[in-house]
Amino acid sequence: MKIKMLELPRPEELSPLISLARLCREYDESFLSFPEEPELCWVLTDENGHPVSCTALCQTGEETFECWAFTHPEHRRKGYFSMLLEEMCREGGALEEAELCLLADARVESARKAAEGIGAEPAGSEHLMEAALKPEKETEAQTGAWIPLTFLPEAQGFTVRAAAGSCRLSIQGTSACLYELEILKELRGKGHGTAFIRSLKQELYRLGVRLLRLQVSGDNLPALSLYEKTGFRITETLLYYLY
Repeated sequence: MKIKMLELPRPEELSPLISLARLCREYDESFLSFPEEPELCWVLTDENGHPVSCTALCQTGEETFECWAFTHPEHRRKGYFSMLLEEMCREGGALEEAELCLLADARVESARKAAEGIGAEPAGSEHLMEAALKPEKETEAQTGAWIPLTFLPEAQGFTVRAAAGSCRLSIQGTSACLYELEILKELRGKGHGTAFIRSLKQELYRLGVRLLRLQVSGDNLPALSLYEKTGFRITETLLYYLY
């Protein structure tokens, strides 16, 4: 076995790592894929030079990195992930004082155990949610629930504004992602968030969007309640561990 570090890896260096990640994703039925532009990778290869375990790091702060880890299903429970981490901490330069945020799919028990096995501390979760968009007929009970929205075009979507707040949207084909929803503090808890999202869903449907996605922290209970009330469901949960 041999360990090597790849700094700003080239496409031909990334290709076998992406294939390893795809194999792990299919085996575990996980949604985590290899990051598109990692800054650093550590790779453990077998005697034939094939990767059996790898980590990919993306810097998110001055001394913080997000870390993806993938180990071939046939080579798990052999301590290879720990070997890579030890090498990263020993040879990684700036990583010696850095904080690693390990990402794991909540549904994959082996990933959770691997993070806990190296002494990483749970640091929260992120839910991926989605809602199918359908036309809604305004009923007497819903009268007054619709609010006017202003769509301001951006490079890949819109900023959406209303009297009660705003959000951002990224649109690709018939799907859209919702970001940075913000309801004015003095108007929260009065139904304005519900009206904003219901109106947004209808406007997006008129634009041809059929699926709306978003991410929300597992600790943000008011937002979770709002999204569930307006037709979103949790599809995936991402766990964070600090090492």
